[in-house]
Amino acid sequence: MSHSPVPDPAQYARFRELQRLAYSAAEAVARGLEPGVTEREAAARLRHHLVERGVQDWFHAPFAWFGGRTAFGGFKVPLQFFPTRGRLEEGMPFILDCAPVRSGYVADIGYSGCLGANRIHDRLMDDLAAYREPIVEQVRAGRRLSDIYRAADALISEQGYDNRHQVYPGRVIAHQVGLARFRLPRFVAAGSGIRQDRKVTR
Repeated sequence: MSHSPVPDPAQYARFRELQRLAYSAAEAVARGLEPGVTEREAAARLRHHLVERGVQDWFHAPFAWFGGRTAFGGFKVPLQFFPTRGRLEEGMPFILDCAPVRSGYVADIGYSGCLGANRIHDRLMDDLAAYREPIVEQVRAGRRLSDIYRAADALISEQGYDNRHQVYPGRVIAHQVGLARFRLPRFVAAGSGIRQDRKVTR
């Protein structure tokens, strides 16, 4: 694995293009969600939308979580993160998560929404605004990721929330992506849904 501090402008544009595609796919699927759709159906819609637009592979399989599962409460093993037959209801929050690969470029996004009105979800989205600029500023300032992680944890506690990235696979808030070169046949690892044969250059 090789490292470079900043991709060249052409590569950066390709990463941004794929990231925009991932978000537009999540937005399109979110607009079509209705009561009764299952997590599995939502994840399949996300996959279909992206494959139709040239996505060739996945850094991890598309996910969908509804209602209380958006907080990963009680999750003990990685398999519990996979989409279920649980159905969306009016007022339920949801998260759509995808990590497409196209021509070696990787994006990984999460998109949150709610079917109808939900005051708790609205408050969460408002409170998230306090994280966005400080995290970007700290990354640009070259702070260690562990320091950024602790600063985010402190703000989470100050706002009265529980830290959910502690139970997410890898315990990450975010992670780097790079150019992916897969050397082995496609294999999605049980539990994480992450390709185990990847070679990533940054």
